[in-house]
Amino acid sequence: MAEEDLYGDLDTSVDALKIKGLEAELSTSESLRRGLEERLASALRKEKVLRAENEQLAKNISCLFNTAKAEIARKETWIERLRQELQVAEGKLKQKDGARR
Repeated sequence: MAEEDLYGDLDTSVDALKIKGLEAELSTSESLRRGLEERLASALRKEKVLRAENEQLAKNISCLFNTAKAEIARKETWIERLRQELQVAEGKLKQKDGARR
């Protein structure tokens, strides 16, 4: 029975060491998990901001494109009007030159 008491504490101390080791591992794992959760939350916030910026940029480029198309159409109309005025002016010059001869 004396041997039993002598070695009875040994198992407990080994178990206690295992428990301390597992508790330390658990603490490390929980710390790592918290860090990863913070990184995930940060990444999700950044994604939200980037999505909002992307949507705004898409709207802006669409407005810019529509403005450019309207400006090109306006300039084409203006150029066509100037060409017609030029043809009329050239026709008048030809008539004047023809009348002088």
